[in-house]
Amino acid sequence: MDERVSFRINTPAVSAEAFDDEIVIIDFNTGNYFSLDETGSELWKLLEARGDRDSITAEMIRRFKGDPQEIAAAVDHLLGELLREGILRKEKAVRSVGDAVVSPVFASEKERRCWPEKALTLRKYSDMQDLLLLDPIHEVDEKGWPYGDSGTDD
Repeated sequence: MDERVSFRINTPAVSAEAFDDEIVIIDFNTGNYFSLDETGSELWKLLEARGDRDSITAEMIRRFKGDPQEIAAAVDHLLGELLREGILRKEKAVRSVGDAVVSPVFASEKERRCWPEKALTLRKYSDMQDLLLLDPIHEVDEKGWPYGDSGTDD
């Protein structure tokens, strides 16, 4: 994967919400929705900050105990899945590796969490496609709902 590319969430077609330790992502163009577990939700926050591949990978390696190559491969795999599903789009990197959003410095090695066995798994659901495609919320402009085409312009 190209390392000097940053990623942007494909809004307004894609919307995401955090629920406890999970991220639920809805693609209003396809009617599919997706979920990411706790590890994936950490990566999602880095995507929201528009980090590049190197920055995101370095930050995930810094946050978790585990084989750095395994973590990097899992990050690449998930980024590839999100791109294929149209949830993300690539753009020229807007910041250098050192400028990425970084979590607070850990006081000790003990504070790093172990890399889960099935980390960064994107789960896809299509059981609500018909309902989501009927929902008028997906037909809004860049401002998003409720501001877009809903008639409210606050």
